[in-house]
Amino acid sequence: MKNPRITIHDLAKELGLSSSTVSRALQDNPRISEKTRKDVTELAAKWNYQPNSNASNLRKGRSNTIGVLVPRISRHFFSNAIAGIEAVSSAAKRNVVIFQSHESLENEKAGLEAFLRIPVDGFIMSLSAETRQYEHIREVLKRDIPIVFFDRVLEEENNYRVVLDDYAGAFQATEHLIRQGCRKIAFMGGPDYLNNYRERKRGFTDALEKNNLSVNPGWMAEQALTREEGAAFVEKIFGQSVQNRPDGLFSCSDYSALGAILFMKKTGIRIPEEVAVAGFANEPFTEFMEPAMTSVDQSAEEMGQSAAEMLFRIIDSGDAEKSAKQQYIQPKLVIRKSTMK
Repeated sequence: MKNPRITIHDLAKELGLSSSTVSRALQDNPRISEKTRKDVTELAAKWNYQPNSNASNLRKGRSNTIGVLVPRISRHFFSNAIAGIEAVSSAAKRNVVIFQSHESLENEKAGLEAFLRIPVDGFIMSLSAETRQYEHIREVLKRDIPIVFFDRVLEEENNYRVVLDDYAGAFQATEHLIRQGCRKIAFMGGPDYLNNYRERKRGFTDALEKNNLSVNPGWMAEQALTREEGAAFVEKIFGQSVQNRPDGLFSCSDYSALGAILFMKKTGIRIPEEVAVAGFANEPFTEFMEPAMTSVDQSAEEMGQSAAEMLFRIIDSGDAEKSAKQQYIQPKLVIRKSTMK
């Protein structure tokens, strides 16, 4: 029989049965006679019948679809995190819909609204760089739709989150610079209202304090995440006298560290002999530049996997309290030539 899509009603009509009897037979319900079950399953196989999973999910109040909202999928970290989410989702036979905020609060709001229209069973999200008020997220949470945050998170008591131990990563990178002989270390960071950049800054300053080194406020860039911002910052601080220059630089972003290195190479400052440089994220280019850049790896794919596993535990249990609220991923410092004095 040729048909673009065979339905239960087609099977029922051919066999002279009710649609509900066919449905129960396909579920191998013992209330249906063995002969009827055999007749139904043989015809279903012959006609290549495929159950309508969407209809079944709607009856159960499930879409088997989750929403993933990230700042940019073009960034290595977020693309790897999505790969981890998709691997776990595929194994669990869930669909994934992805929306990018492009670091815009308004886009983030639009993404959540779009997911609610689909609808989805839950969300995995990382906040945009502009997100400083959270009412749009609280409105979703009031509907009892679970959200698992990762990387950049909403820091409220009962939220579910999977985060890198950013503090430990920054502390390790800074201590490594100190062990290489650096005593005057500059810092390039991001906005303090985002948890990951705040924790990296805290790890940096605590590492200096532990080693009896002072923080120079003039060498602290609170907003230097792009290549251009990194170059502008080092141009400013290296315009000082040679005696008053940093001998080390820790950046919360590999991109700003790249900008800093390119500027220093252009002006004849030797890396790492005069200035050792460490970044954060372990972007693909860090391995291939000259000198190759020391950086903190964020285990992005593991973070994505953990976020998806946490979300599915919440959805499948029907009881959010049964799932752990927070999970830390441990960073790994990848040491390369840019810091090996």
